[in-house]
Amino acid sequence: MNLAKPKNQSDIQQELYNTPFDFSTANPCLKRQGFALWWREAARAASPAKADKDIDQSAFQQEWLDLQDTHDFFGFLRRHGVSRTQALRLAPEGHATPIAVSKIEELLHLVAEKGLEIMVFIGNNHCLQIHTGKAERILRTGPWINILDADFNMHLRDEALNSVWVVKKPTNMGSVHSIEAYDVDGNLVAQFFGKRKPDVPEREDWQQAIHTLTS
Repeated sequence: MNLAKPKNQSDIQQELYNTPFDFSTANPCLKRQGFALWWREAARAASPAKADKDIDQSAFQQEWLDLQDTHDFFGFLRRHGVSRTQALRLAPEGHATPIAVSKIEELLHLVAEKGLEIMVFIGNNHCLQIHTGKAERILRTGPWINILDADFNMHLRDEALNSVWVVKKPTNMGSVHSIEAYDVDGNLVAQFFGKRKPDVPEREDWQQAIHTLTS
């Protein structure tokens, strides 16, 4: 799949160069236009967000703690009128932890070393790509950290990222942890999860990887 990057898209957004892609075997989410539209809205920083002082932070934190599904997170933010990065700052204690940008590269090498299966979400205003599976060949080329596997390529200019967070969201099957990367405008660039299906608890090996990154 060869996707042209929109003119107004940040250089740190993923680029896909001549990556073979078979829609007959694609993740079903990629076949649903609604999911791509969800990403477009969820990834974009709220504009404008409320000032911190105008947010009922107690109610916001309680609703975060009461979440039952990760897919409800975007609607939850909209109800409270907060941007994603603002939400991370105001999150309940222990539910959003900033980490160094370099931790993304550390994560990818850990995933490759341990043979972990992960989910990677990267999109722009026009397309969302989801990779589910392993990431095995991790290569640094100048400002880019790359996954160069036969069935998935990722090229992330991590030097231009503004912040990276470990985010913990409650679900009906226990907590789900993600690594989320944001640009200087507060837009979501990439998300990394452990591989999981709905109504299945988070993998212990992914939880161990998160613990390693934050220890």
